[in-house]
Amino acid sequence: MLSLAFALALEPVWLHYWGWTPGKWVFGLKLRDEDGDKLTIGQGLWRGFAVLKDGYGWNISVWNLWKMWQGRKLGLDGRDCGWDDDEGYRYTKEERRIGRWREQADGNGYGGTVQTQVNGVWTDLEEPVWDEPEFTLEDGHVTAVTLRVSGGCIDYLPSVQREMLMLLALSGSTENWSLLDPDVDGWLTAADEVLDQFGDGETQQRGLRVTKREELSGYQETEEFFFLTPVVGEEQCYERVVTISLVQ
Repeated sequence: MLSLAFALALEPVWLHYWGWTPGKWVFGLKLRDEDGDKLTIGQGLWRGFAVLKDGYGWNISVWNLWKMWQGRKLGLDGRDCGWDDDEGYRYTKEERRIGRWREQADGNGYGGTVQTQVNGVWTDLEEPVWDEPEFTLEDGHVTAVTLRVSGGCIDYLPSVQREMLMLLALSGSTENWSLLDPDVDGWLTAADEVLDQFGDGETQQRGLRVTKREELSGYQETEEFFFLTPVVGEEQCYERVVTISLVQ
């Protein structure tokens, strides 16, 4: 309860004077009211009470877990929690190193399009498109899988989770590799490094080969390749093709 009281005392001040709390600042988020202004102290207090009651359940054992679960469900549905949605509060996203990001929402707060601003020009962002896996069969057995993801103006490198899951699935197709092998962590780490780093790459071990080809155009290079900055006036294009195959 002391921790909740401490948060309730400080959060309205942070939101009123700076528009963020330390946690929001870490993610580059600022909170604004429906008119785009910072919250008043009074608005911050009422919001804080709602967060503590409906978000944390006053830290009452079991009840607080249920409240957090409800908040998680709203997030997975793409909705804001009541303490923001009911009042029409909205977040602005400001990536401190590569420019500004924000969500353009309709009157209900849903169905908006995400845009990025470069040199004063707003450009619509797209979700990456994951194609269906392409399987190579020999004598009725899968010997290779090709995974392709592409997009136009996207703002981040797509996740490699699907590729890692496919790698684990194919590991059962070779006699030289097992999830119980003590070297499995080293192999997965090597594969993850190839997949996560920008550009082409290849690694091979225990009868499995991972080959990646990655191309993009119309983007500026940044310190962090997880995010991409479109170049105004140029057409954006991104494609990553990963093939996981058995070594004959």
